[in-house]
Amino acid sequence: MLRRLDFDSYFSTVSGRELQEFGETFAEVSSELQAGHRPKEERRISEFMRSGQGLLDKLSSYPLHYLAHTGIAAGDIGGALNGGVSTTSNGTKARYDLPTNSFPPDINQATWLGNNLSARSRNSAHIFINRLGQSATGHNYSVAWRATKRERNAALKGLFLHHELIQPRIKGSFRYHAVGPQPGFTAAMMDRLALCYVAASRRSGTWMIPAFHCVLDLGISDGHDDPQNFDLFQWGGAIEKLVNDNLRQPYLEAMAEATAEAPPIELETVRADLSDGKRRVKVKRIKGTTTPLFFKAKFAVDADGAARAYHPDDIPEALDLLKYATSGSKRYIQGKKKNGKMGKGPRPGFYVSETSLSRGYAWDADSFVDAEFVPYIVLPAYFAPNVGTGTLCTVVNLKNFRATAAIFADTNPNVGEGSVRAALNINVNDPSMPLTELAKHGGDPKANYLYIVYPGQKLPARAPVPHWPVEEITQRADELFAQWGGIDMARRVAAAI
Repeated sequence: MLRRLDFDSYFSTVSGRELQEFGETFAEVSSELQAGHRPKEERRISEFMRSGQGLLDKLSSYPLHYLAHTGIAAGDIGGALNGGVSTTSNGTKARYDLPTNSFPPDINQATWLGNNLSARSRNSAHIFINRLGQSATGHNYSVAWRATKRERNAALKGLFLHHELIQPRIKGSFRYHAVGPQPGFTAAMMDRLALCYVAASRRSGTWMIPAFHCVLDLGISDGHDDPQNFDLFQWGGAIEKLVNDNLRQPYLEAMAEATAEAPPIELETVRADLSDGKRRVKVKRIKGTTTPLFFKAKFAVDADGAARAYHPDDIPEALDLLKYATSGSKRYIQGKKKNGKMGKGPRPGFYVSETSLSRGYAWDADSFVDAEFVPYIVLPAYFAPNVGTGTLCTVVNLKNFRATAAIFADTNPNVGEGSVRAALNINVNDPSMPLTELAKHGGDPKANYLYIVYPGQKLPARAPVPHWPVEEITQRADELFAQWGGIDMARRVAAAI
C-alpha cells in the first residue's frame, strides 16, 4: 500500500530510502492482515514500527497545517494532537488502527440519513467517518474502548483505536445484509481516515498497525465481516498525499529560492520534429555536452506489458480497456490456448500484453516489461544515436519535482507516455486514485514533465525473471541522474526550455 511513499532522494528532510523501507514493510504487514492473518508475529510488527519511526519523528516536528487549511477540528479526529493514546490494563499503548463499518442512490450525498453523524449513536468506536469524509469523535483516542468481540479478553482492551466507516449493506442473495457497495468507500472517507491515522500515530509516537475487524473476528462464530471492499492501495495514496502536504512543501519552497539564484543555463536543440500529440516537442541538451538528452511533454499512462493490462471481457480488474490494445497484445491468453500456443503468465484469462522491449516467447507474459510494477517510458523506435529499448531514463514531474528512474520499454511515434508505475512514482495524478482508474483515465495533457534520456546507458536483460529488475533500473538511472545534477539541474533546464 504505502509502497508508493518514495519521495526522491533529494528531499533533505525525509529521505526516499527511509520512506521506501517504511512503505515496503507497511505494505507487507497490511496485506497479511487483510488476507486474514491476525497480527501475532511480533517480529514483523516490530520491523514495521522501527522502519517508520524516523519518518514519524520528523513529521511530528512540523505543525499539521492540513488542519488549519481545511478547518478540521482536532476534536473530530480523536482529540488534540498533543494528547496520548489509550493503554491496556498493563500499560501497553494502543498499537492498532482499526477500520470497521456499519444502497440507495444517494449514499454519497448529504441527503442520505446515514451521513448525519449528529443523529447517530457514537458510543461504539473512537471515530465515526461518513461517506462525505466528515468525522465525529465518539471517544478520545486516550480512552481505552472495546469495539470487537476479540477484545472480550480484558488484556486487549486499549490496544486498538476504532474507526467506524459508514457503509450501507443490502441482502443480495443472502439471508442477512451481507453485500456492501463497490467501491466500498469514497475518496473523501479515505482522506479523513488517513488524517485520523496520521494524527493517532503522531499522538502514540509510533506508526499504528492497520488492522481489520473481520480479521480480528476470525474463528468467532458470529464474527463481523467488515470493512468490505476496502482498498489498501487507495488508502495508502491518501496517507502519502497527507504526508506530502506536511513535509514536502518547505523543501519545494527552498528549492525554488535556490534555483532563482542560480546562473542561467544554455541549451541546444538536438531535434525538433517530435510531438506528444498536443504540441511540437524539441529534444535538447546542455550546450557543449553530448549527453543526456531531455524534453518537456505531457504524460499519458501506458498499461502495456502488465499481466492484467487487458481482458477479453473488460472486467473491472483489467488496467485498461480492450479497445486500446494493439493486435500484438491480443494474440495469446494466459492459461488458455490461442493461435496454437498456451499462454503463460500470473493472470489466467488475461491477454499476454506485449512491449517492444522483450526477452523470451511472445506467449509468455514474463517476457515483457510489466507496466504495473516497472517504471518505463515510450519513445519513437529511433529517437537518437545510441538510444534504443533498454536505455535508462529519468522522468521528473515539474509540478512537484518528484523523480523516477525508468527504462525505455515501448515504442510510439509520439513522446510523452510512461507506464502505470512511472505515473505512480511521480504522482501524475492524485495518489489516492484507485490503480485501475489511474491506468484507464489518468495522465496529464500539459507539458509538465521532463523526460531525461541517457544515450549509451542500456540495461541488458538478465536470464531470470524479471529480466529488467526495478532495483537495477533505479540504482543505475539514479546514479546517472545525480551525476547530471539531479533535481536542481532538472529545475534549471526546465526553466530554460
